[in-house]
Amino acid sequence: MNHNVNTMFGEEKRNMVLIGVLIVIIGFIVRINPLLVVTAAGLATGLLAHQSLYDIIEQFGTAFTTNRYMAVFIATLPVIGLLERFGLREQAESVVAKIKAATTGRILMVYLIIREAAAAAGLTSIGGHAQMVRPLVAPMAEGAADLRASADSVDSVGVQHRCNVCDYTHRFINFIIKKGWRCDEKSARDRI
Repeated sequence: MNHNVNTMFGEEKRNMVLIGVLIVIIGFIVRINPLLVVTAAGLATGLLAHQSLYDIIEQFGTAFTTNRYMAVFIATLPVIGLLERFGLREQAESVVAKIKAATTGRILMVYLIIREAAAAAGLTSIGGHAQMVRPLVAPMAEGAADLRASADSVDSVGVQHRCNVCDYTHRFINFIIKKGWRCDEKSARDRI
């Protein structure tokens, strides 16, 4: 009987480490800054697991250095937001409106060619919806559409949908190419 009490107390102690999950859930429900919520949950979990503060901070540092590319992606979003705030969209639209031969289709075709050429060179992270389509490609396509039609008759939502389709087409093409390449490598290994 004494053995069961110790086992139950040990399981209860182990379950207390899961308090970090509860902190994350409550923090997200209350809409607190996610970085603060996750940091607090990590600290609480580490302290309940009887780790030293040094070990906890070391684990945060290790997680940051192994996932530093994610931090670079997160850092680009505020920069793009600032550029949009100071008129990047309007400038892109006005530059394209000055080009007489520009059409929505040509703008999107050039963008797709640039993305495919960059992917062929191994630069797969160039472009994307948040980095290129929303701040640059969509306003340029809208500027080309404004040039061809009166400003009232331009369907800006339709133009944005076409820009998104262009970006997703690039992703689909690269997915097919990568899968085909892996199949060729596998079949070549099977032949040897």
